[in-house]
Amino acid sequence: MNKALLAQYLLGIVAMVVFAYIASYYPQYNTQLFIGYFILMTVIMFAFTGKQAGQMMRDLQEIQAAEVVYKVKRDTIAKLKEKDFHLLKDEMAGQWKSMLVSFVPLIAIIAVFYIPPLRDAFFSVGKMFSSEERMANFISFLFLYGIFYVFTIPLSIINMRKQATRGTLSVAGEYVVTEKGIIVDNRLPIKFPVKGKIDVNSRRKFVEIHTTQSTMGVNVKTKIRLYSPEPGKLARIIREKSSTVEEDSGSAEG
Repeated sequence: MNKALLAQYLLGIVAMVVFAYIASYYPQYNTQLFIGYFILMTVIMFAFTGKQAGQMMRDLQEIQAAEVVYKVKRDTIAKLKEKDFHLLKDEMAGQWKSMLVSFVPLIAIIAVFYIPPLRDAFFSVGKMFSSEERMANFISFLFLYGIFYVFTIPLSIINMRKQATRGTLSVAGEYVVTEKGIIVDNRLPIKFPVKGKIDVNSRRKFVEIHTTQSTMGVNVKTKIRLYSPEPGKLARIIREKSSTVEEDSGSAEG
């Protein structure tokens, strides 16, 4: 297991105990605690992804500074996606289901707080171990958060494994191709040479780049779809620019 995921899981266990303690003994600080937790999680994620984010920013600037050779605007892509809607909907359905499944534990814990019979059942657990009210609440909260955590972790691991093996589909809303690479939705840089397979679907009007992206230290297969009124031309440009960069690199090394 990589360091980023291990830190995330360990922090989750610590947070679970702290939340249970604060909710039981100092409930007036619950809001501040949740805010602090999200700030801490953001800092930890940035610590593990900051280097990668910095490289992406440099790639983005380098690609933007180069000459534009091909560009497709948002309204053009919207029309092409509309024509391809039924097939695209089926392709995205699996990803949407995975996203919905990841919210099941959160929905369950909210239900416990808002459905009186469920709430009473969970909070009776602590009374089985302690007659002192705050300690009983602490045990009950710990039990509740523990169940939430036990269900969340396997779902998270299963989802990451699916993404790592099957890959995820990302459809560009707009993009621009320059001499140095591709910028997707003004935020995702893909430098030349493109590392990965390039598929063309002339009938459905798109080019698909198969690549890998690192998320919290986990390599995830990603398919980046670029809808285009001229998919053959777009694929030819990407391949030509990639082969040119590879040849230049080889010459420089020689």
